[in-house]
Amino acid sequence: MTQTGFIYDWTPRIANPCALQTSRLTGKERDTESGNDYFDARYYSSSMGRFMSPDWSAKEEPVPYAKLDDPQSLNLYSYVLNNPLIRFDDDGHEIIYMTTGPGALQNEQTVRDSVTALLANPNTNGYLQQFVGTAPGTPDIVIMNGDLSAGDSKTTAPDGTPGTSTVQGNTDPNITTDGKSGGPIITIDNRTTAGETPGVLTHEVVHAGESQKDPAKFAKDSKAEAALPHDKRPQEQRAIAVQKAQGPAITKEVKRIEKERKKEQSQ
Repeated sequence: MTQTGFIYDWTPRIANPCALQTSRLTGKERDTESGNDYFDARYYSSSMGRFMSPDWSAKEEPVPYAKLDDPQSLNLYSYVLNNPLIRFDDDGHEIIYMTTGPGALQNEQTVRDSVTALLANPNTNGYLQQFVGTAPGTPDIVIMNGDLSAGDSKTTAPDGTPGTSTVQGNTDPNITTDGKSGGPIITIDNRTTAGETPGVLTHEVVHAGESQKDPAKFAKDSKAEAALPHDKRPQEQRAIAVQKAQGPAITKEVKRIEKERKKEQSQ
């Protein structure tokens, strides 16, 4: 959970919007000129039944997301391992961004840019990399917006001045009763600004990554730490440490991505 207060001292392609229409099956935008569907990370051809470019990862790998015991995962052009009846691909990778409904992201592009920066950074890549790809057993992670104000708390400064600790983000590990992960859900508070988003996500992906690595241990530790003050919980201290150490670099990279996008759009 990301809190504020005195307590704490991939670039998408540009398509012509006039030539796009919603694809019936996936809900993605279809370019009427080429007939291809726009999946953010790459284009998909429904007539050919494959992506137009191979899947890629922010971290250089010989065959991104491949599992050698599953031949279908070696095909970087396939859509959800050629099994669309039980799987779907939200963005050409496998990180799900809520774009409609009450949980729709308010700063969607900043969130996507932050994920790109987090995956590209070797110090944060490990927390998110396990959610990317469509190979069997690869979990989903959902990123959405929501009202987290119920988690705010009253605080008192050392000089006695009253204040409020505001919750900016929260991660539901979504761990089942048998100790398995159903895929974590990151919620960014509706009050969190675009400028604050990279730092908040840097914090929350630590929780998401740890909960997926060992769901049973994460759930056990969360229960054991619940009685401690928020910032005294070991899980929170680790996330806070990563946010402080890597948050500025992630924010800087997001600004660079935004700058490059604006430059491309102006050309």
